[in-house]
Amino acid sequence: MTSHPSSPNPAAPASRTESLRAVAERARQLHEEVARDLAHRFAQGQRVTARQVTIGLRAQTLHIWWSMVLRHDAAMNPSGGGDSIHGLERYASWIASYLTHHPADGAAAPSTHAVAERGLAEEDLALMHIDYGFALILRSSAREFLKVAASISSAVPAERLRDQDGRRGDVLLRGSASPAAAWRGTSR
Repeated sequence: MTSHPSSPNPAAPASRTESLRAVAERARQLHEEVARDLAHRFAQGQRVTARQVTIGLRAQTLHIWWSMVLRHDAAMNPSGGGDSIHGLERYASWIASYLTHHPADGAAAPSTHAVAERGLAEEDLALMHIDYGFALILRSSAREFLKVAASISSAVPAERLRDQDGRRGDVLLRGSASPAAAWRGTSR
């Protein structure tokens, strides 16, 4: 696969008139495109970078969250077909919890101290780093989700975009970008 995904960015600020359905559809399209490309790379025995896996995980996370909101709204308002925002505040509250917990809360923070322990295998160290990275990916995904949610609905307060360090939610982890923008920037 030599072409770059051209899907719209699911984390791009949505207009107030944009529906949840449109945001969820963009997230689904990007997730499918990134997953197809990763599967192709694996099947062809091509090298897969940590950045590509990270982008794939963020795209998957955002797709799952937006799909959950859309399903909730469709269940709460069957006649509306999922375009209302009933569940957005509920899910935003839950997703905001990823900003208030330090990544080490769910995964052991990698440290040089662990290297000194002879009984700890290299694979165990790698798994600690990966678990910690997954927690950071969830935090970054939460920032992106909440930024879009706040642009769709005033029911999602802007203060939800602040994490425990007080940084603005639109500040992504160093070197990261939205899944779509980052995926376009990966080498093919």
